[in-house]
Amino acid sequence: MELAARDIVLKLRDALGRAVGAVLAAGAGQKLQDVEFLGSVLHDLILKYAEADIEHGGRIQIDVPGEIRQKLVDWALREMGQDKLEGLKISLDLKGTLAQAGFEYNLTGATVEVTLESVVEMLTKMVSPAMRELLDRAMASGGDQ
Repeated sequence: MELAARDIVLKLRDALGRAVGAVLAAGAGQKLQDVEFLGSVLHDLILKYAEADIEHGGRIQIDVPGEIRQKLVDWALREMGQDKLEGLKISLDLKGTLAQAGFEYNLTGATVEVTLESVVEMLTKMVSPAMRELLDRAMASGGDQ
């Protein structure tokens, strides 16, 4: 009986983990396809690097999904204006070849990936320990009754 209960808890943990992953993927996917959100994040990122006066030549390469690239260009021109874009101390190369929602940026040979997969993986790692703890407490209190 104890082994059966343990197996049920393990299956429940697995099912809850998949459900949490699906919920996180849906929410993150919506945000990572939102041009206003991506534009705002990339704007802040670009300005931080520009303010730091990067010593490697001031070149940042950003890769986004093809269908979002032109929308981001339009957003940047509308929100920041051509003068501000041209006044940046860095060279920006915006590509539209990313195969999934989100973006990647490359600076001095290092690539940072902010994609649906990487965001869900990070959030799942944050949620999973708390979920395990809740299940363990529920099992412990259920066993006392």
